[in-house]
Amino acid sequence: MTTNTQLSNSAFKREALAAIAGFEQSAAPSLWPYLDKQKIVAEMRSRVNDPFKVN
Repeated sequence: MTTNTQLSNSAFKREALAAIAGFEQSAAPSLWPYLDKQKIVAEMRSRVNDPFKVN
């Protein structure tokens, strides 16, 4: 049985992952040129998929 909370979490997760994918594909110049964009993308995906990894 799927609850409304699960649906909301699932929709939020899909939306967040889509936003991350958009950021990953963006060619706009970074405000933080010394940060590794691929590492940031990987870390964001990791936290969206498992929010308990946030320390």
